[in-house]
Amino acid sequence: SMHSAIRRIASIYHWKTETLDNCYSVLLDRHLAFSGFFKKNWKIPDSKLRLKIGFEYELEQIHFFVALFNQLESEVCRKSLITVLPEMGMSNAILKGKVEWVEKRIFRVEIVASSFRIRNQLELDLTDLISDESSETAR
Repeated sequence: SMHSAIRRIASIYHWKTETLDNCYSVLLDRHLAFSGFFKKNWKIPDSKLRLKIGFEYELEQIHFFVALFNQLESEVCRKSLITVLPEMGMSNAILKGKVEWVEKRIFRVEIVASSFRIRNQLELDLTDLISDESSETAR
């Protein structure tokens, strides 16, 4: 994490780290995070719903999830995709990955040129979130 890198530099130069550690503790206590969705979205086969990949950057990890949206662009539900350590370029590796529907309700992202410590394929079964009836009646 950024905090660890700054502490390492501080130890090399013999800087005091008390203020840095206090700030870090305050950030952890406040659970500061940055979250949102990538612009791209995908139509779910045989459904009126669309899928977007979302993210939540925290101090020590990044959560990626998928969210389903109805025709009014309101979020219907979400499901976790993967949680990883923050690394430079992680979002691009997932966003630029090849996305496909393996089956009617199974979503796959193939990570391109990944040098990260994650699988090259992320697969998510959305059957529990999408029933054929709910797809027909999505607002």
